[in-house]
Amino acid sequence: MKIVKILAVYRDWPVLLVAQTETGKLLELSLKEMKESGYEFADSAWKQLVEDYKVFNYYSHR
Repeated sequence: MKIVKILAVYRDWPVLLVAQTETGKLLELSLKEMKESGYEFADSAWKQLVEDYKVFNYYSHR
């Protein structure tokens, strides 16, 4: 199943995502849990995650 939209990011440890799949299903899982469950991210979802939420930059400044 493909994730097409990131709706929210909880900057906790681990980072939790609220995401929407291509079928409209909503998920609330860590990025690791999503990857382990076989969810794929559309290019636009990755771009949104990095640019809008700056998740990957947040922890590097801790």
